[in-house]
Amino acid sequence: LNTLVVDGRPQHSSEWLAERAHSLRSVLQASSPLEVRPWAWKEPNTHIVLPKLMYIARDLKYIHVMRNGLDMAWSTNQNQLMFWGNRFLSEEELAASRPRALLKYWCRTHQRIFEIARLLPGRFFILNYDALCLSPVVELGKLLDFLQINYSISLVSALSDLIQSPNSLGRYQFQPLDIFDPEDVIYVRSLGYS
Repeated sequence: LNTLVVDGRPQHSSEWLAERAHSLRSVLQASSPLEVRPWAWKEPNTHIVLPKLMYIARDLKYIHVMRNGLDMAWSTNQNQLMFWGNRFLSEEELAASRPRALLKYWCRTHQRIFEIARLLPGRFFILNYDALCLSPVVELGKLLDFLQINYSISLVSALSDLIQSPNSLGRYQFQPLDIFDPEDVIYVRSLGYS
């Protein structure tokens, strides 16, 4: 961990990374080696190694947080495309406009993610971020059910109060759609996005 946080990343300073490493070390040091507690991480690139993780850790459950691909196409965060784009897109597709390449990448990775999900029934949950922001109580209930966590309405209500819709939700509505491959727009719609 100490080596990983020395250099910053495109969107995270070494100080920001060091805080996260300290937090992880604190949790690990506070736990007894025999104590087994549920734990989680948030890392958008986990899907790259997901098949291996699911094979190695047979009781691992995966929660994939999915945002509208059209919103993601207009994101300024292009790290995933930069790191993994050449594994999913051709040189020609990568050379397209940033929004077009970002949507193409989103579609390819989600097609792969859904294929993996079909192979892992009961261990895979898609959390629709847009739906979570618009109907947090309903979506949190689904998530807690997937995790097999007993919960009360008051817990779900308290958790839902923590959820705030970002200003970027629906940002694609103010952008042209004709720059995208029509098949990609159709794929986004097929996943329930209008």
